[in-house]
Amino acid sequence: MSFIATICLLIANFGQASYGKDIVRIAAGEWPPYLSENMPGHGVAAQIITDIFAELGYQVEYRFLPWPRAFKEAKAGNFDGTAVWLKNDERLADFYYSNPVIRERHVLFHMRELPFSWESIQDLQGLKIGGILNFSYGDEFDKAEKSGKIHVDRTNTDVQNFRKLLAGRIQIYPQELQVSINVLQTNFSPEEVSRITYHAKPLMEKDSFLLLSKKIKRNQDLINLFNYKLDRLKESGKYQKYFPRSQEISPSK
Repeated sequence: MSFIATICLLIANFGQASYGKDIVRIAAGEWPPYLSENMPGHGVAAQIITDIFAELGYQVEYRFLPWPRAFKEAKAGNFDGTAVWLKNDERLADFYYSNPVIRERHVLFHMRELPFSWESIQDLQGLKIGGILNFSYGDEFDKAEKSGKIHVDRTNTDVQNFRKLLAGRIQIYPQELQVSINVLQTNFSPEEVSRITYHAKPLMEKDSFLLLSKKIKRNQDLINLFNYKLDRLKESGKYQKYFPRSQEISPSK
């Protein structure tokens, strides 16, 4: 039997057995606009996951917890899964990975008045760079910081870093694009937001995934069905409609 035929059979069987009845319970942490207890649809990533499972006849219930606890509870099988996470070999032992749900795009923010361009990490030498405590900005960036080639003034939150950027205390702030747009539009005035831009060249790009626990028997079939529907969503062109576009923040290059 072909892969497509197998998927169609699974969809039919799951749909007949569970439509309107079964629930998928997902543990997640706060990461607006992708995931948040207080956002419509619980955020972009949650809405994508919810809509795909709805097509399969499942209702999704989210429980928002601190990230380490969300992972631990899902790993133990107390939830069907957890969303969304980067891929590593250690997690593969306990979870089935979906295809990429989110493509993270980390860019370098700066004030519009700063004539800034970059091609390599070396171009950041001599600039005042902000950052989040204990966050990795990729191997090359982290190595440059550790070796002293670049200096990074790290603090606890995005809001603090953008305030420092507006005050001129830092010149560059690396952060995920959609996360930053949400932070800026939620915490700053339109006038302040209009003064900030970002360089179009990404610092790093990473995929994030839905994880379903291997302790739950149905999840191997469920992840295959989810992946099939996710791929069809992307092929249809509807996937991009989940991501809001900022009219106030445009790239400098």
